[in-house]
Amino acid sequence: MIKGRSNLFVIVFLLALQAGLPVLANDRANKLNDEGVAAMKKGQFKRAMEKFEGALRIDEQCPGAAENLIAGCNQGTGKLSFEEQLRYRHLALKYSPRDKANIENIIRLGDVFRVRDQNAEAISEYRLALTTAEDSIKGETGIKLGAALIATGDIKSGLDAFEKALSYRPISKDVKEALHENLEGLLLQDPGNKQAQDILAKVKNLTDPAP
Repeated sequence: MIKGRSNLFVIVFLLALQAGLPVLANDRANKLNDEGVAAMKKGQFKRAMEKFEGALRIDEQCPGAAENLIAGCNQGTGKLSFEEQLRYRHLALKYSPRDKANIENIIRLGDVFRVRDQNAEAISEYRLALTTAEDSIKGETGIKLGAALIATGDIKSGLDAFEKALSYRPISKDVKEALHENLEGLLLQDPGNKQAQDILAKVKNLTDPAP
């Protein structure tokens, strides 16, 4: 009988301990997040980002940590290196996948790679953004992806990306014009490309694109 009570006590103790662990973890995460906010207010962006990252690794749902990570990227422009911006925006996307401003900034990082003629890296950024972006920005991003793929010599995949861009709604005037320009440029180099001809015909048949 005593043995049974002892085992029951141990079980209850372990359950209580396990129940308390998330609370302790949440406390540590919140503390790191608060320390990050304090560091950011002092302009210590690298330290702040490390704190926010630490908070999210302990508790993915830590209130405000993902948003603070994005805010740190936005406010830390010029104080965080391009590589740090890249890393932390990727991390923010993991914890806050629907943040439109962060997605748009990932697309801009892809644009920077394009300007640098680092098309493989640009392709990676555009594809990452497309995984969670709203349809309203997928069309333009798809065109950028297609152009980057074509620049690497992967014409077929680039044209597939252009065709995919046509599937997103609404299709804006800018998207239509960008597709038209890219396709005509490709056809100047490869006039017999049937896929490019077919996509261009679809683009020309679009009516009343969104402004």
